[in-house]
Amino acid sequence: MPAAEQSKDGVKTFDVRVGPDGRPLIHGASFKGALRSAYETITASRYGVFFEHDDRLAYRSPARHALTLTPARVCRDGDTTYFLLCRGDADWTKYSQRGNLVQDAVWVPAYKGQKVHRIGALAKGDLTDHHGKKVYARVVLCQYERSGQKAVFQVWRATHLALTQRELEAALRKTTWRDESFATGHLTLVRGAAPKIVRGWLSATGYSIGTKHDERLFVASPDAKTVPVTEEHKKFWRSVLRSYDLAHGYNDPNATYSRDPSPNKNGVVRSRHVPSSPQMRELPPGTLVYVKYDEERGDVTEVHSVMIGRQPFEASPSELLHESLRPADRRDQLSPLTGCSGGCRSGGVTTTLRPMTAPLVTEVDCGSGQSPAPPMTGARLFSHPVVSPSPR
Repeated sequence: MPAAEQSKDGVKTFDVRVGPDGRPLIHGASFKGALRSAYETITASRYGVFFEHDDRLAYRSPARHALTLTPARVCRDGDTTYFLLCRGDADWTKYSQRGNLVQDAVWVPAYKGQKVHRIGALAKGDLTDHHGKKVYARVVLCQYERSGQKAVFQVWRATHLALTQRELEAALRKTTWRDESFATGHLTLVRGAAPKIVRGWLSATGYSIGTKHDERLFVASPDAKTVPVTEEHKKFWRSVLRSYDLAHGYNDPNATYSRDPSPNKNGVVRSRHVPSSPQMRELPPGTLVYVKYDEERGDVTEVHSVMIGRQPFEASPSELLHESLRPADRRDQLSPLTGCSGGCRSGGVTTTLRPMTAPLVTEVDCGSGQSPAPPMTGARLFSHPVVSPSPR
């Protein structure tokens, strides 16, 4: 068989395998597998192999789903790990009204127009280098309203960032600025709402979407609600990360899951959670996430890495697969051709069974009349290489 050739687009091509007479040839084992697959499809038989399908698949969430999420930080106290809901300080919603609520997270202008003033150590490097750090911020309240759209809300937006309150206040005394410069685009300053200083955790995930303009700051009040992290939360979280890892394999250079971590031609970079790491999949303390919080149950039902990300389906493929289609655990569950070929699941691992006592198919001769080759271990279905009647 000639070696594969690498084409310019990265796709490997192989020459067609031929027999001694020069005619195209298909190996007998390949034909046997195709025959078994066709039979089991027609008869709706059980899967011969079905594993690694325990995680839920996911799809891209609609933008409106972001309005149902709450920023949160994973914390640990002794042996207890919990979500700390970050919904702002005590008077966060002072100026909110029905139908015009204030968002939970502070907007941190980072990519378009007026950028946040970074002070001291925070001025060094990219803003993403300081992801997860506890910082102080001066914030102003803005109104978001876009003509022709129903989305109307308020948002606190940061004008200055520093690692300490003393550093921040000192800088504010020495510098001048206009708050109006931070109320650009569809934002306007809310009259009567005084600026204030808050403390929170910086969520700077990078310029992962071409329309992105702000990062986020998670602020929690002293009496913020907490929810213990359970294994079910971790399972949901791993499904989200796994969906990004699978998309990462497609290597779309213009997507947030591209293989190349460097910016593409439009400056968009890969999301910081792609690819995921074993440590990240365990939701370690310090992880900043967005959760869906059920007020009535007082529980978290979803855990996401970003506001508009990937939404897992309600169940995994293994949970949806009917019992009658699962790989066989017993000999009497095997289809006729599976019994001839010898495949059975045992503890999640495909093993070889001895042939059934009365297989329906004992031999398939697709060859040139020669005696069949020795059978595979545990198999009673034999096949010769299949050749084409012409080189076409």
